[in-house]
Amino acid sequence: GLVLRVQCLDGRCGKISKVVIDPDSHQPTHLVVKRGRLHVREILVPVSLVAEVTEEAVFLNVTRETLVGLSDYEFTVRKGEYQKTLTVGYPRLHYISYPASNSSFMVLRQRNVPERSVAVEKGMAILDDEGHKVGNVEGIIVDSRKRQGRYLLFQRMHETVPQLISSDLIDDVSEELVRLRIGREYVERLPVYTRRTARRWARESHS
Repeated sequence: GLVLRVQCLDGRCGKISKVVIDPDSHQPTHLVVKRGRLHVREILVPVSLVAEVTEEAVFLNVTRETLVGLSDYEFTVRKGEYQKTLTVGYPRLHYISYPASNSSFMVLRQRNVPERSVAVEKGMAILDDEGHKVGNVEGIIVDSRKRQGRYLLFQRMHETVPQLISSDLIDDVSEELVRLRIGREYVERLPVYTRRTARRWARESHS
């Protein structure tokens, strides 16, 4: 089903903010679960922990306590040692001296996923095979038994009803956009997403 709310064994535990996919197979490897309001965390959850996916929620076969103990999607790395600035000419301020060693001080954000992995997020641009924008990502529909991404749900430009893109039609995914293997005229003919479509797909994938 459509990835939205996340349920642990002992209750609701967050929402999906990203789906991390392998750039070669275009299959999901991890889900990023967003938790909290004041102190927000984005937790990296391997798809092997997914028990079921429905139209309303993703069900994990772990408790909330276990989920909280998993790694963050991103973490901060500090390189070097930061030294405080020096005020020269006390008590009257003439100028502020910045220690030269601070030039090598860096704060970096790194991700806990394989280097070439890509996070698919709602709103990412979708381009046809000629590089023209045809719409935006709305979500991803996953086969809960095979842990595979069956379709990408997208909103075509100037349209109100979402449509489905089979993972076979995706050529490449980067940090900012999804490129398709088909032209605009084929994109227009892609199937429309409805609850009836989702139920039929669910029956086919479990038969």
